[in-house]
Amino acid sequence: MTEKKDYERESYVLLEKTRALYSILQPKLVLFPKDGKTELKKTIEESVIKCIKFLIAKNYRETTEEKRKLLLEYLGEINFIKILLKQCVIFKYISYGNYDDISNLMGELLAMASSEYKNLEGKNENLQ
Repeated sequence: MTEKKDYERESYVLLEKTRALYSILQPKLVLFPKDGKTELKKTIEESVIKCIKFLIAKNYRETTEEKRKLLLEYLGEINFIKILLKQCVIFKYISYGNYDDISNLMGELLAMASSEYKNLEGKNENLQ
């Protein structure tokens, strides 16, 4: 049996899907009105970038405790983005159809990260 390449590991799939979220969101954020909504757009974009940074940092951590801590940060940030995007639908900055597509991807991200977090719970320190 061949060893999995780095990009095939579950943590990299989560990272790639998070990067896909950023790619999907970016064109929608550009369409936000220029006035006071700029802060909302900026907050969403910064949160997605934080998520990407959390996953990259997690992939370089050695202990399961460090990895779990970063996954919790990631989960919190993804939930925060989800709340902000719901507000975007209420304010009609994003259509419900677009939100539905984005929400499905975010649901996958939450499920994958939660599963990875639970799997790390049972592992001993420094095992990978």
